[in-house]
Amino acid sequence: MMQEDVCIVLNERESLKKNMAEALETKLAKDNITSKRVTIDQNIERVILEQGSKIFVFDYLLGNYTTGLDILFKLSAKYKESSMPAVIFLTDEPSIQAAVSAIQLGAKDYIQIDTPQALERTLNVISNCLVRDKKIDIREQKIEFIGECPAFQTLSSQIKVLSASSKPIIVIEGSLGCGKETVANLILRNKQTNTLIKTYDLRFFEDNFESLIDSSNPLVLGDNLSVIATNCSDEHDELLKLINKKASLIWKNDKAVLSICTSSHNTARAWLNLTPSDYIHIPDLNERRDDIPILCQHYVTKFGQLQHNQNLNLKLSSEFCNKDWYGGIDELQSVVSYCYLKNSNEQSIKKDIEDGKLFWEASYRASQPSDYLDRQTAYKTLEESNFHYRIAAAKLGCSIQSIKSVLAQEANT
Repeated sequence: MMQEDVCIVLNERESLKKNMAEALETKLAKDNITSKRVTIDQNIERVILEQGSKIFVFDYLLGNYTTGLDILFKLSAKYKESSMPAVIFLTDEPSIQAAVSAIQLGAKDYIQIDTPQALERTLNVISNCLVRDKKIDIREQKIEFIGECPAFQTLSSQIKVLSASSKPIIVIEGSLGCGKETVANLILRNKQTNTLIKTYDLRFFEDNFESLIDSSNPLVLGDNLSVIATNCSDEHDELLKLINKKASLIWKNDKAVLSICTSSHNTARAWLNLTPSDYIHIPDLNERRDDIPILCQHYVTKFGQLQHNQNLNLKLSSEFCNKDWYGGIDELQSVVSYCYLKNSNEQSIKKDIEDGKLFWEASYRASQPSDYLDRQTAYKTLEESNFHYRIAAAKLGCSIQSIKSVLAQEANT
């Protein structure tokens, strides 16, 4: 059965998107590129995951069923990095944070559908993806561990020591955006683990933690699975109790590792006291200020190279060095991404940096417990979204965590 080169998944109930899908299909056919338009319904995730297309063009909101970002997550889990299909977002979702998340996950571009050059830009990205022998994907590149300052050198030495350790658990503590997950991945790579590595954000982990060690599952922590658990806090004491109780039974493979990433010193202490763990503290960017220039230059280059397009002149990277980055590396990279998407130039760069920082700050505030979202509105929107948190969050203009926090807080009052 022949698989089309391009799979187009747009909300065609909207006339603009239907017209765009038709125009895209027609233009591709003229270039002898096969394509298929997929109807969005309750089976959309299954249909997409069964497709063998080389390229997917996604809307952000896919009805009330899922989002393109969710499917990008699932495609990443299904495919090995070398065979991952290309993903392009073509949407009217205006969130800069959504665009940044999509690109950082490996999407080739995030294109606003209502802009004059949307069709041409999409066709160009598709053409570039098809002619390349090897897709450019952030996840295929080397782990981004970049720096030169003394604090970075000390951290590098500590990582080498932990990479040689035989303890099955690593507790990684650090402030917002300091690079905890990067360090976890680097240690696992240095250990040359023979397991699959999966990352779980514990704020959104919906399964029972027992499922991680259930021998009836194809992937089992401590055997053929290593886990990086991010945003771990005191709220996740069930996982700590489980590991504390069954640690001696879980680990059958000395290459399997559980990495606990936390910003809470109390959580870190609890794990160290109750489990066989190593510990590492990651300095924040304010302790590595001498590394800001090299990090800025790296991100400018990286996002410019995603499509062999140097949208940001490297000379502009000096503008990033004059700012404070209280959100750490995450904030810095997000703002560079924002400026890339805005095609910043010498005239606009200062304003774009400030706007990018405001977007990041708003996104971060939205990820905290909400002061204005009431339980009735949150629940009604969630129900209308078939209890899909990401869709509800997009409709409400807040984060998934905000919805969960409001529902949890008001349920306990």
